[in-house]
Amino acid sequence: MFYRLLWLVVPLLLRQYQTTRAIGKRGAKGEIIEGLPSVITWLITYLVLLGLVVRQLADQSLTWRFWIGYIVFWLAVILRWRAFRALKGFYTEAVVIQRDHRVVSDGIYRYLRHPLHLGLWFEMLGLAIISVSWLSLLPLALALAALLLRNRNEEYLLEKHLGDEYRRYRQTAWDITDLISYL
Repeated sequence: MFYRLLWLVVPLLLRQYQTTRAIGKRGAKGEIIEGLPSVITWLITYLVLLGLVVRQLADQSLTWRFWIGYIVFWLAVILRWRAFRALKGFYTEAVVIQRDHRVVSDGIYRYLRHPLHLGLWFEMLGLAIISVSWLSLLPLALALAALLLRNRNEEYLLEKHLGDEYRRYRQTAWDITDLISYL
């Protein structure tokens, strides 16, 4: 059981280190717009999924589902790590327009808008696959809804504050909200 949990603890510690390091580089020097509801939704979802994973790992041996979920989880951790590196300290948990705000289009942001959010959702998807529980689908769907709403709100605010520079960037980088035209 302990070794099974160790497979998840290592990437979770790496993820927490990335987040803490990114927050510590630069304080939020701007106006906080929103963001708390999505953060709370993601946190609750993550905890529920971790609980389901722990229950699954305690009851059964490592199956092919575990390894698929684990690979999805690790790919998402790598995506988030690349996004943190590209942001170079612009990361905040809340939606904040900073005084020196600019469009970040380096690294993974060259191809994806909001890769941190997408990576977080794929981390949760990996956990849901590992948990092998239908109970994971509801929190996963709620997390996806929070991601879509948060991205839509950030898109609106970034376009409002950064104008044409952000509109041009939207033409070159993809986001999950692009799949849903009514957002």
